[in-house]
Amino acid sequence: MKKKSLLIKEFGITIKVFKSAISLSLTVILITSSCFASAESVRSNLADEPLLGMEQFDNINQIGTLAPRRSEDIKASPWGLQFNKHDLPIELMDTFLERIADSGVKWARVETRSFIVEYNDVKKKGYYRWAEFDKIIDGLNNRKIEIFTTINSDPYSGIDAEDKPLDMDKLSTWLEYVHAVVAHCHDRVKYWEIDNEPKITKNYCEMVKAASKVIKNIDPNAKIIAGSMARVNVEGVKLMLEDCGVGPYIDVITYHPYNEFPEAVKYDIQGPVAGGYAPLSRHVTDMFKLIEKQERPIELWQGECGYPSSEYTTSWKGRGPWGRYVQAKWLLRRFMFDFSMGIPVNIYFLLREPPEDGRVNAKGLLVYGSWKPKAGFHALQNLTSIFDQTLMTPKTVTAEFDIKNEGSFTGIKGENLRDAEPFAGAKSPIPIQVLGITGSAGDAVVYYTPWRMQQYVKPAKTDIRFKDILIVDPVVVDLLTGKIYKARTSTRGNNLIVKGVPLADYPIAIVSSKSCTFNINH
Repeated sequence: MKKKSLLIKEFGITIKVFKSAISLSLTVILITSSCFASAESVRSNLADEPLLGMEQFDNINQIGTLAPRRSEDIKASPWGLQFNKHDLPIELMDTFLERIADSGVKWARVETRSFIVEYNDVKKKGYYRWAEFDKIIDGLNNRKIEIFTTINSDPYSGIDAEDKPLDMDKLSTWLEYVHAVVAHCHDRVKYWEIDNEPKITKNYCEMVKAASKVIKNIDPNAKIIAGSMARVNVEGVKLMLEDCGVGPYIDVITYHPYNEFPEAVKYDIQGPVAGGYAPLSRHVTDMFKLIEKQERPIELWQGECGYPSSEYTTSWKGRGPWGRYVQAKWLLRRFMFDFSMGIPVNIYFLLREPPEDGRVNAKGLLVYGSWKPKAGFHALQNLTSIFDQTLMTPKTVTAEFDIKNEGSFTGIKGENLRDAEPFAGAKSPIPIQVLGITGSAGDAVVYYTPWRMQQYVKPAKTDIRFKDILIVDPVVVDLLTGKIYKARTSTRGNNLIVKGVPLADYPIAIVSSKSCTFNINH
């Protein structure tokens, strides 16, 4: 993790003006390509929508469409989904296990409170109903999806209380629950998270230490996950690691970055509130600095995130705008930006819309009732089909943008020449982002403008000069639609020049067709 956190220190942007061009000198993670299929769209639910992304460009040659890959067909990746039961009957679980495998993710987060219920009968205390939990765990394992299980404290709430002494009776009872869960499936689950979004208190730290001992006694190779923090909580990490000495007991710390701008976990971004602006930023880099000081390696994971497709949602909803394409763009930006910071596991909340208090949680990627995939589900498929274990090595790149047509992003040339400041309207608080990775599949690059996401936009058109990268037979992939286009390119020395490509408020990828395992229809 120390190596990855150094990359975060190096990741920065210097803006220079070259007449009509915008030059961005930055450390990025290059992104490579994966698999393509025929031009026949698998996006049937998008057929009647207005033109999206590059579809609005004239004289551009579409040569194919990304082929979704199932989880079993991918060796490893950082992408994951949360699988919650809510009202799901056991007879439908296979259907949703198939849907999660269709998404191509390699990680699933499962909370015990969704599936494991202790009998209330005093005579049966300590006996649990395992059928639903076993079905999910076995189903995910059979589909080659790695599981991390959150052991909730809900039945014994209040253990993490801030203003009371640690309730040893409650702790003891909860530890019996921990023992029962881990003993039941330690051969099928290796990652154990201690509670969901607890209060990060000294009492919680004692919970973590005690649970770690119980779990490690059953399985010495188990990995212990702590934190599960709502938002980025630097103070919480400091309390756990420096004040309470939790470091030797854990392997991972998780956080839940619910914010309107995914980039706010790194950049100083201000948001409008009554009477002025307020900070939206909470910096992941500060958490990395605390983790680096530990004697043993601890990883930082993004354990839960999400954005609703509708304002009529339960739980957090942000300030809008909302829409299924806004949600899809947010997912792409959230995952790609976290990925660029060296976060090895990224979880989206959640697979399907659950009913809650007469409404649904619209962060789900499957529509409640019909279970029809939203645009965000297809965007996730596009992401997982390209970025896997073959694309995990950071690389430094310099990119120059020469914007020819601003499209919907009026003023973008000047907007990206300013230092970070409070956004106005739909303007960007930070410059164009270039993110990526390189590996055995070759080089590639992903870029976007981090303006506030809109349901429909006309992309800007730009030429881009990349220095010191090699992309053989480049193609342009619209990660929102999954469509693949032939790129107009030229080379000058070590420079790759790509002409007439889109620039939008969501990631566009330039990848090598030679690294693909499927053919492209010409």
